[in-house]
Amino acid sequence: MARTLTNIPEELILRIFAHLDRLDDYYSLILTSKLFHRISHDVSPSDISRLALNTGNFLPGLRPYQHTLLLPSARRLADWAVQRKDRRDQLAHAMHGGIDGLVALAMAKAPITLDEIRQTWRWKQEILNPLSEELNQACGRLSTDPEEYMTVCETPSLTLLIWAIYGELFHHSISYIYSSHEHEHPIPFDSVMRFKFLVYCMPDVNAFNYMGVETPTWFESMAGSVDGFQQLSLNHATREYLEPALWGHQLRELIPGILDDDGDQDWNFEYLTKERLLLSAVMGSGTRALDVLQATSLRRQQNPEWSEDLIVWLGQLRQKIDSLPLMESEAGDISSGPPYDPWFEENWVTLAWDKSTTLWDAGPYTLREEVCKQYGGEEEAWDAAKRAIGEDLLGSQHPEHK
Repeated sequence: MARTLTNIPEELILRIFAHLDRLDDYYSLILTSKLFHRISHDVSPSDISRLALNTGNFLPGLRPYQHTLLLPSARRLADWAVQRKDRRDQLAHAMHGGIDGLVALAMAKAPITLDEIRQTWRWKQEILNPLSEELNQACGRLSTDPEEYMTVCETPSLTLLIWAIYGELFHHSISYIYSSHEHEHPIPFDSVMRFKFLVYCMPDVNAFNYMGVETPTWFESMAGSVDGFQQLSLNHATREYLEPALWGHQLRELIPGILDDDGDQDWNFEYLTKERLLLSAVMGSGTRALDVLQATSLRRQQNPEWSEDLIVWLGQLRQKIDSLPLMESEAGDISSGPPYDPWFEENWVTLAWDKSTTLWDAGPYTLREEVCKQYGGEEEAWDAAKRAIGEDLLGSQHPEHK
């Protein structure tokens, strides 16, 4: 009997997908027959991730491509890396290769599925793109004049993607302050890991200068093709648009009474109330942080199930924070708990504060007293922390950038 596609064992046909190069090759193949389309659902996440990694910017709907690939994988990558020191070192090493290095590790250790790529594309259409337009109107570049050097948010979609990725990748750090009593909650990555992510995966000329970190060769080769002031763009966005009051307004719209009247005002480390912790937790919740900003709009567009799921999550988060004990003070504030970070005192972390640290060398975090004693003073200890940000314990060779 002659061999045809219909009588060849399906496990042999499935091997064909392992020889494809890019996602567009995959789509072309599954459109050739119903058999290929059916078998395509059995292609492994590892093969899908490999195809996606090789595709680059050939799929316009997913640009900026690397960040979009990382988004559905970042939380799983963090869950994988946080378990052991050698994995934490691998994560730190990948960050030294920039966003490409981090995505390569994510695709290897926390591969994504085709369904996740489709879901991320839909999320971009429904959530990211409308918010990008709002951010662009608030602080984007309104002039195309190359001689106009005003500070703006150069690429709103990139800034918002970084905001979401940060929340996913460092979700252990965000949630530790209200979940540290849970037995299964791991010790989060230290602050140096978060700062390393900003310096190398949200590269900015100012950050390299202020942190005293040598500018990577891959960053120099990117000059002119990407925003070289990504943290400066984020800084402008947090001043003009991505403020606590923005989330406070949306939370009050979704669940009346969930915040008091000043839960989004006058933030500082000495005054942490349950309302401010709730708002901070929502702002740092990754993709959900941006979902909240679009929730009332989507509810008006007759998508009630989606917003109801969000409301259930917010209610559960509020209950968890409400169960935290209050400190004995008239301010009604709560304790952030004993520090887990070997370098810094605070367990209350935000992207805006991390950015102030790496961009201007002016963040609000306080070094632990024993660290200052170890290095002979606060200035010497901070210099040691900055050296740790620039140090790659596994070496400096990143094949993906050769």
